[in-house]
Amino acid sequence: MTEPKILGPPIGYVDALDAHTLDKSEAENKGARTYTPLRPSAAGKCSRELAYEFMEYRGKASYPKEAMLPDTVRLLNLGHSVEYNLLRQFEEVELFKTKYRQQVVSFFKITPEEWCEGSIDLCFWSEKWKCVGDVKSKKDKFSSWSKTGWDETTEKLRNMPTVTSISEKAFWIEDLPAFLKELNDPFLAANFYQLNMYANSQFLIERGIDHAVVIQYNKNDSRLRELRFKPSVEVYNEVKEKFQLVQKVVDINQNVEDAPKDFVLGSIKCAFCSFNKNCWPSNDALKSFFNQWPKRDWPVKTKDMQDYEELEEAYDRYKQAVAASKSVDAIEDEIVKILERDQIEKVKFDDDAIYQLKALKGDGLVLRRAKL
Repeated sequence: MTEPKILGPPIGYVDALDAHTLDKSEAENKGARTYTPLRPSAAGKCSRELAYEFMEYRGKASYPKEAMLPDTVRLLNLGHSVEYNLLRQFEEVELFKTKYRQQVVSFFKITPEEWCEGSIDLCFWSEKWKCVGDVKSKKDKFSSWSKTGWDETTEKLRNMPTVTSISEKAFWIEDLPAFLKELNDPFLAANFYQLNMYANSQFLIERGIDHAVVIQYNKNDSRLRELRFKPSVEVYNEVKEKFQLVQKVVDINQNVEDAPKDFVLGSIKCAFCSFNKNCWPSNDALKSFFNQWPKRDWPVKTKDMQDYEELEEAYDRYKQAVAASKSVDAIEDEIVKILERDQIEKVKFDDDAIYQLKALKGDGLVLRRAKL
């Protein structure tokens, strides 16, 4: 049979885009930081992590980091478009107006010449209510007991003592420090640390802003969730003190090890941190995270697992989807969730294929083929 003559370049157009995106990501990792890490969007980060970033910003050090995969870069970039579109829709609501979109506000001075500042997404404005808001898009995931991970989080919020339900998709948080402690989720908590800074800026206080709201957008099906809260001066001061400490550690002490580690080895935050190899040079932070799970002989045969039938059935559908070149994201999320629930990192299926959980920056845990 004669081989077909393929028109066009010898590589795929999408492969060319992936190569360009990866090269760009690697170049950005190697280049100097052009913006200060001491800004609202980094308010929820670990003090030591911020110290590493600030050392790079000051040009005093450079640390190797893994480049983000092209798919992850596109997913993050998509978030900006999603958020812009949602803000445009909010402008059509008659109950309130939107004001101060991308308004730059300042907080306190990092040095006599440098301000800590940032730009807000928008404010919801009316004669009766004045609120600062921030839109966050997020990917949905599989849930073992609810319809999706989104529904699982909604159910968790409904049952938290520190949360009051406003509606099926809107919630009120009166005591932010107590909520953050009960939440025990450093990634979601970062959204509140950031927005709480804006709500405590003199610019917004002088204009009568008395509450804040995180608007979550589900990238999978466009569902929304509202997390409204009362700003906290206590939480604001915690961030201010952290930023000031990081500045002193880098500019005066010039030693990142003087910055405290806000998270412990074995935590999910350390497992996914870009600087975990520098912060824990004698330990594998990701492995330490998995080591929190019960010790087992790897790989575990599925027939020895409690969820054997459920996992093998999902795996059969996974293989069929791969063979048919169809999207396997939903099934992969399902398998990942089962393995995470049973606290198993590496598994051997009935067909002797071995898979393991792998952490990817921005994507969390994913499923990958593995060897013994």
